[in-house]
Amino acid sequence: MRQPFELSLMANTDVTVATGSSITTDKQSTVNLTSALGGVYVDGTIAAPAGNINLSINPKPLSDFNRSQSIRLGAHAQLMAQGTTRLKPLDALGRRTVMCWMAVRLHSI
Repeated sequence: MRQPFELSLMANTDVTVATGSSITTDKQSTVNLTSALGGVYVDGTIAAPAGNINLSINPKPLSDFNRSQSIRLGAHAQLMAQGTTRLKPLDALGRRTVMCWMAVRLHSI
């Protein structure tokens, strides 16, 4: 079974997931998109089954407040961190494990 991982994309300018583009991870992985001086704009798909999606504005220390910094979701944006099935052998009752740990967080400091 493939192992979860963490993908972090950080920039001083805008971070964009454009229309029609996608970031797809293995189960229980994390996607972090962070901008220090620009914004975060998603109009594509980010899929992290049973994982985490974090979109953040994290300004550099002592930088001036910039009201144009924002986290924006476009009309085609899909943030998918839904639960999923872990394909293990069936237990004695014929059940499989469902992984439910997931979160989508939008954060601005």
